[in-house]
Amino acid sequence: MTHSYWRTERLIVGAVERRILGGVTVSDRTVSVLTNPDLQVVAAFCIIGLLASLVAMLTLPGFGEFADALQQML
Repeated sequence: MTHSYWRTERLIVGAVERRILGGVTVSDRTVSVLTNPDLQVVAAFCIIGLLASLVAMLTLPGFGEFADALQQML
């Protein structure tokens, strides 16, 4: 004779039903990707590098030639 723990089973089924019925929309996935802390750190690092490069190009008159020479060496 098996005993059914209907309260426990109902709680598990209730959680699964909410997840299935709620569904995941495109906007949910987009928000999830954009709020990922890893992506934010990588994006911040890239933006800082881009700004540093722009500042160097605008303030140092010979930076273009230096970058070309460095690129040929590599």
